[in-house]
Amino acid sequence: LQALSGKTDQSEYAALWSAFFHQIGIKERENPACQRTRLPLRYRKYMTEFQSGSNRSNLAKL
Repeated sequence: LQALSGKTDQSEYAALWSAFFHQIGIKERENPACQRTRLPLRYRKYMTEFQSGSNRSNLAKL
């Protein structure tokens, strides 16, 4: 991260968060039906966790 310049890059933080989210998730406990009741689909397009794999590729650049 760009700690020395004092500026933050949102895509770097999004990549870090996405990697963290996918690492702590337990594949056997995924429950899409429960997710839909707790988090409406209309909000997912704004959430880093549900974005396409582009954030994972950004993490490889860090």
